[in-house]
Amino acid sequence: ENVAVIPPTDAVAEFRIMSNAYDAQYGRQAGGTINMSVKNGTNDFHGNLYEFLRNTLLNANFFQTNLAAGPKPPTHFNLYGGTFGGPVWVPKVYKGRERTFFFLSYEGTRNQDPRFSIRSVPIEPERRGDFTQTFTTRSGDPVRYPVTIYDPLTTNSTTTRRTPFPGNVIPGGRISPIAQKILPYIPLPNKPSESSGSAVNNFVPASTRQNKMASVTLRVDHSFNNNNKSFASIR
Repeated sequence: ENVAVIPPTDAVAEFRIMSNAYDAQYGRQAGGTINMSVKNGTNDFHGNLYEFLRNTLLNANFFQTNLAAGPKPPTHFNLYGGTFGGPVWVPKVYKGRERTFFFLSYEGTRNQDPRFSIRSVPIEPERRGDFTQTFTTRSGDPVRYPVTIYDPLTTNSTTTRRTPFPGNVIPGGRISPIAQKILPYIPLPNKPSESSGSAVNNFVPASTRQNKMASVTLRVDHSFNNNNKSFASIR
């Protein structure tokens, strides 16, 4: 099941978590069901404002950025909003005290934070076709094993044996022009490779994610009498 709406915290009057034995009206879920009730207006006007802030100037550097000896990445998080509720009142038209009430909430999110996912990228000699420094290891074995680059054109229909490129270097004329166009978009390493290979987890990206979201909740209640009440909400 997908979450349809998450109302702002300050707009929630109460909630109930159901983990099993659902009524049929709630359908069927593998996890749990959370029912929330939105606040309603009262005979008096009430409201509030709030903000939660994170900022690069207030943060320490990230562990991943320190690995690459990089500066603090931009981190900005603003969660702000407010609520307002009371009786519906239209001057000279309608006075809803004791009968009709409204409750309005708004919450905005402005978020920019790092998206760290350490990557493995080719080292500089490999980008030129030089694999003389390329090596790998075996699990639990610290011995470095050179990676041999074979000429694919030496494979034929009668044998699977191939001939290594001389000196383990791909001639410049044999490097794909398509690959040469792609390489400028692949960054160079910015941290040492892990010991298990020559190009293992050697790049920490500086990319960030930006989110801009808003949540608006409106609830209107009307009391016909003590036994008949109704409400409508928009989210």
